[in-house]
This record gives sequence, C-alpha cells and structure tokens, in this order.
Amino acid sequence: MEFALALPFFLLLVFGIMEMGRLIYYYSNVYSASRDAARWGAAAGLSSSGTYYYLDCAGIRSKAIRSGVAIGLTMDDIEIDYDSGPDSNGEATPFAHCTSSNVAINNSTGLPITSLALGDRVVVTVNRNFNFVVPVLNRADFPLTSTSARTLITELDIMSTPPWTNTPKPTFTRTPTLTRTPTETLTPTPLISNTPTITPTFTLTPTETLTPTITLTPTITLTPTITLTPTITLTPTETPTRTATPTATNTPLYTNTPTPTPTFTDTPTPTLTFTPTPTRTSSPTATMPASCDGTLSLGNPYGGQWSGGYATSWIVGIQNTTNNKVNFQGFDIKWTGSEMATSANLAGTTIKSFSPAQSSPALVTLASTVRFNNWDYKNFELVFNSGINVSDITYAKFYFDNGCFLVYGSQ
Repeated sequence: MEFALALPFFLLLVFGIMEMGRLIYYYSNVYSASRDAARWGAAAGLSSSGTYYYLDCAGIRSKAIRSGVAIGLTMDDIEIDYDSGPDSNGEATPFAHCTSSNVAINNSTGLPITSLALGDRVVVTVNRNFNFVVPVLNRADFPLTSTSARTLITELDIMSTPPWTNTPKPTFTRTPTLTRTPTETLTPTPLISNTPTITPTFTLTPTETLTPTITLTPTITLTPTITLTPTITLTPTETPTRTATPTATNTPLYTNTPTPTPTFTDTPTPTLTFTPTPTRTSSPTATMPASCDGTLSLGNPYGGQWSGGYATSWIVGIQNTTNNKVNFQGFDIKWTGSEMATSANLAGTTIKSFSPAQSSPALVTLASTVRFNNWDYKNFELVFNSGINVSDITYAKFYFDNGCFLVYGSQ
C-alpha cells in the first residue's frame, strides 16, 4: 500500500526531470540555430552561390537547419526579416523579408531588393513546437521561439590600401595632317592664241585628329631660403692722448722770471672697430603641388566566384574618405590574355554592359554618374566571360567629376 501511494509521485518526479531536460535541449538548439543563421547572413562578401550573404535566403535557412539538425528543423520553421535597427523607442520595424521561394522582397513595394545599406540588420526567427512524450502537463505541445539579429557591414575593405600616386592625366593636342596643294596644269590650245588654261585638281580636306600626349607635372620646386652674411660697421672708440699745457708760477720780484710747468690732459682719439651685421640669403626648399590625396581610397583587388583556380570577376573597393560628395564618371582597365569583359557592376548594380564582349582595354565614360556620399564605400566588379587570374589585371584607373582619380598598377 505504501508503495502504491508513493509510486505516482515518484514517476511524476522521474518523468518530469526527463521532459524538462528534453525541453531545455530543444530550446538550446532553437537558440543556436537562430544565432548561427544570423551570424552567417551578416558576413561580408559573396557566398558560394555568387550572391551577398545577407541576400542568400536559402543559405541562411540551410545554416539554421544544420545547427538545429538534432530537433529536425525545416525551411518553414525559419523566418528571415530585414530592419534598420531599433528606433528611439526601442522598436524595430522590418522593411523587407525572405519569401518561401528564397527571394528577398521589399515590404512596401513588393519588389526584390538587390542591396542593403550599411547599418541594416538581418533578423532570423526560429519557431519549433516541443512535444511531450509523457503528458506531464495538460497540453501535448509547447511552442519554442528564438530571434537573433546582426548588423550588416555590406561593404568592408579588409585588405591594405595601396599608396596614392599622382599619375598625370592625358591631355589632347591637335596634330596637323599633311594635305595636298593644288597644282596648275597647262592645257595646250591652238597656236593662234597659245593661251594656257588652268585646270583645277581636287585636293583632300584636312581633318584634325586628337592625339593624347602626356604632360609631366613638376613635383619639386626650389624656393630660396635665407642665410646670414656679415656686414662691416664702423664704431668709434676713444683712446686718451697726453698733451702739454703751460702753467705760470710766481717767483721773487728781484728775479720775476716765470717758469712754465707742463700739465698733462687726456684727449680722446677715435679708433675704428668692426661689428658684423646679419644679412639674409636664400636656399632651396621643396614644395609639392596640390592633389586629391586623402579624399578617395582604393582597396586591394581580389577575384570573385572562384572556379578551377581562376576568378570570373575582378573586384576592388572604392571609398570616399571625406565629408563631401563626389560622382563616379568612368574607368579605364587593361589586362593580359584573351578573356572578354561582359559587364561592370558597382555596389551590386550593373553600370555598363558590353555587347559584344569587350577585349582589353575597357575605356568607359558613364552616361550618368554614380553618387558617392560622404564616407561611402562601394565594390567595383568587372565580370569576364571566362576565368581570369587576378594578376592579369595590369592597370586600372577610376575617374570622378571633381578632377580626382584612383590608379591601380602601372600603364
């Protein structure tokens, strides 16, 4: 009887401990899945599918499923949203989400998004129902939810920046071309008049062609520096000289003969001395011409979408490091080999499509400039029709509307 009375409480304690352990294990997997998926989506660069990590909805869901494989997570258990972080009230409103077809859609427009701004967040929510093996409580399942958010660094230069070089821009000068001069041709006439007639000959009209010539800009200018040169100045100095002055003395009347007594008096005599006076002279000082150094920076290039040891795109980071706005105007890129360029992208948006594909070099002036806001960073990507070694890019130059430019390699 005592055993029968104590058995229910004993079983309740044993199975309760088992179910609580399973519940904690389930929640740990749900939490780890949301956290790992958010961290994977906030990574910088391109994923193995060729898209940015934060836009790879399938990759984010796959990462969450791999982290929660012990509890059998599915694609439907994972929700992916995007927001701009909490506001002043501590609330965050999502502006986009990932659909079940793994496409990121803007909530307001319903259109796919191609990029996010620096500071936006990827938010991953994992939902999973916990089922009790033993009905310890009245309900058969218990919902578990975990939400993790990570701030995105969409464009980050993780390599060193090459030093800025002051490469002169080519200037176009007109080069004259040789043209033919009309010559007079004599046409014989009957001997009665014997008058020559002038027959005009057609000549080519000269056309002016623009030939770029490189003008070298002076780098060092000699500026005079002042040095001291002594100058002689005369200063009078007094030197005493003795002179005799007669003085009368009285003698007895019977003689009454005055006897002069000499008296010595010091008289100053001028003496010339020399005192140096400083005089300023000049010596050269180096000065440098004005430049755009410090306003723009260029990251080390690297390859994207690697396949068989070669990359199908050449990527380099460009940043405006001032509080002013500049506009990107065009680029000039040269490479070795037979690879053909198919398009050029900036911050994930195509700014130039080559049809047919372009061989080296690619000299492009954009029809409309691209704005770089203050401290703005964008990745420039040149896409090729086949794999190319990154070292084959020998020269790249990027132009801006304020007269500044960035150069990689040498021409």
